[in-house]
Amino acid sequence: MERLLVFPVRHHSPAAAKALRETIGARKPSRILVEGPSDYEGRMAELSLGHRLPLAIYSYAAGPEGLRAGAWYPFCENSPEWVAVREAADLGIPCSFMDLPLYAMQALASALPCEPQAEQRWADGKLRRGAYVDMLCAQTGADGFDDLWDDLFEVDSSLSAEEFIKRCGIFCSQSRALDKPDPEDQAREAFMASRIASALDETQGTVIAVCGGYHAQALERRVAEGDFSAPGLHDALAASENFQERGISLTPYSDARMDSLRGYDAGMPGPAFYREVHAQRSAQESFDSDGVLQAVAAALRARGVPFSSADLIATRSTSRALADIRGHGDVWRRDILDGVRAAVVKEDLAEGGRHPVLEAVAEVLRGNRVGALAAGTALPPLVADARGILESFSLLPAPEPRKVSLSLRDSIQREASRALHKLSILGIAGFVLEEGTDMLARRDLSDPRETWRIAWLAEFDSGLIEAARYGPTLAEAAARALAEKAGKIEGSATAAAAILVEAALSGIGALLSPYAARLGSLLRQAGSFADSSGALAHLLYLQRYDSILDLGEPELLASLIAEAWRLSLYLLEASASSPGTDDQVIRGMRSLLACAESCAESCGDGSEGQEFLAVLSRVMADPATAALTRGAALGTLCRLSAADSETVTSQVKSLCGLQSLGDFLAGLFSLAREAVQRDAAVVAALDGAICGMDENLFLAALPALRFAFSWFTPREKRLFVESLAGIGKVGRSAEGVAFAQLTAMPLSDPESLARAMAYEAALFAEASRHGLGEAIDG
Repeated sequence: MERLLVFPVRHHSPAAAKALRETIGARKPSRILVEGPSDYEGRMAELSLGHRLPLAIYSYAAGPEGLRAGAWYPFCENSPEWVAVREAADLGIPCSFMDLPLYAMQALASALPCEPQAEQRWADGKLRRGAYVDMLCAQTGADGFDDLWDDLFEVDSSLSAEEFIKRCGIFCSQSRALDKPDPEDQAREAFMASRIASALDETQGTVIAVCGGYHAQALERRVAEGDFSAPGLHDALAASENFQERGISLTPYSDARMDSLRGYDAGMPGPAFYREVHAQRSAQESFDSDGVLQAVAAALRARGVPFSSADLIATRSTSRALADIRGHGDVWRRDILDGVRAAVVKEDLAEGGRHPVLEAVAEVLRGNRVGALAAGTALPPLVADARGILESFSLLPAPEPRKVSLSLRDSIQREASRALHKLSILGIAGFVLEEGTDMLARRDLSDPRETWRIAWLAEFDSGLIEAARYGPTLAEAAARALAEKAGKIEGSATAAAAILVEAALSGIGALLSPYAARLGSLLRQAGSFADSSGALAHLLYLQRYDSILDLGEPELLASLIAEAWRLSLYLLEASASSPGTDDQVIRGMRSLLACAESCAESCGDGSEGQEFLAVLSRVMADPATAALTRGAALGTLCRLSAADSETVTSQVKSLCGLQSLGDFLAGLFSLAREAVQRDAAVVAALDGAICGMDENLFLAALPALRFAFSWFTPREKRLFVESLAGIGKVGRSAEGVAFAQLTAMPLSDPESLARAMAYEAALFAEASRHGLGEAIDG
């Protein structure tokens, strides 16, 4: 133990980085171990290439059950882990990572009751939210963990390495004393302790182990006692050998992703500020905040926010005064923020309110730097595959944005579109579908086209690297990402079927076969007729429109259609009293009709077809069924030639004197308007039912009646008038005669136009008499 120093750190802390550099220089260790993914062993030399920080090690793995995970280990100049790696390289001493690989942690999490794994493996959650921190904040008046940490460790530039180790050790051990480590922490610490013990056996010199302060005391105890076991660790390591899909790589990172104010649990608030602190204190003892204030002034002026030299002087003076009051030797981040608020912001701010001045300050403190990998860095196969595909279609992004228009009827351009949709599924930055045919809503299918906006963004490279967790090729990765998206759907058959449309649009339908059972399960979860019939509509669309949307799995598609059909029939009858909105019922019934017409072998004929007709008949005849649904069922029977004129007239007459007549007609007309308008007996029955209403009932039913007759085109409405004239129902008034004459002639001569104007005048006069003039005029 005399040869071991477990160095406690807060990840990305400038004070920790400075103290660690001094300690390494003073102790001259023979070996350095760092809390990081041990499966990066053998590639440590990559970290010495000429990268531009920040960057991260990205680890990814997929378990035997297909559960995928990815985790980041970010580095910047003031990360103690980065300092350890670079100092070891400069001194020529071995340096390696000692933490459990991600795939082993996945195996552990599936076997033990662990908390959900953080995507950033160096999370400070247990320190931030610990009871000890709350107690210290209450006693010191600190606003929270970040301010408390600054006051205890960062602000004092004269803090020695020995004092930092002592303070950080006490702080973290007391925090842990009021917390209970979870099984994952115990397994990780047992594994890291075993790696430390091995390093001590392999060298005669000093070993420095750099780890998050939360783990430091536990590692010291385990190494001293030789305690390298933890519940589930052995089994997890054994089970992790079955993780065939796993990988690890460097990836670019950014200031924005390292900002704790944007959700990074191990980050510092305002990483650019702490980077500047680290840079200045590496060259001199004190930190001069004037450069930060100058950058704030420049950012405000660039945004068009007035910020004069007097404002800058006032901000500098106020910040310095606040630092003195708080006992800060250097003007600190909180002093700058409060100085700006006091000197420049004049308006009252609600809690959590936004202000352009404060947003500019936050932007300066955060920074906008994006990392880049040096040439020679090993990258996942997906990166090369995606770049090669984009290059083959001349779609590689460039800094200058451009728009690309693609016709989906052209086979080459369709393949280019499919490549772009795959990138979109993976969330790769820089590829935006600005406009195009809506394949889910089936709008504008006459000339299916797309317009994409393509531009290189800093997140393009990191996005491809991090998407490698889904697979080595663009097609495999997109298919697995889409399957993962399907796995997150709960209780929506329509959304599940939409996944298949997206797969066909991306050209990866054939790769979804392994997930057919999941899609079928989602279909069976539909709880309403609207949901199941919505899914059926998507599936039928795929079957009919395969010239562009080729799913590539006809058997899978046929089985899903049959399942959605049977479920829709059941739910139509089971929920007939409240099947959904009017629009959903009409669309759903049309889907059933289309399925019966296009899939006659499985649905339209035989027992399936007879069951369909039986369900429609029961729904139509059930008085408890919603009126619109009954009408739609009758309309569907008419379209299938399973209901004659007598049936229609009988149903219409049964609703005479009822307000629900309008809803019934809306359902009927939406499915069978042509059959209705050409049958004189049906027209007569409609005329009798409507004319038999008293004034109050008519006004109550009028909105539904207007909706019902909106299904007819102007030409079809004219046929209605002609039918009424043929049975003597038009002509009982001068206005009726005028209308009948008007609809029978074109308005191509002055006399016809005059008649039209006279009729319109009579119409408005009659409307005004009933108090409807303003509504019609509007």
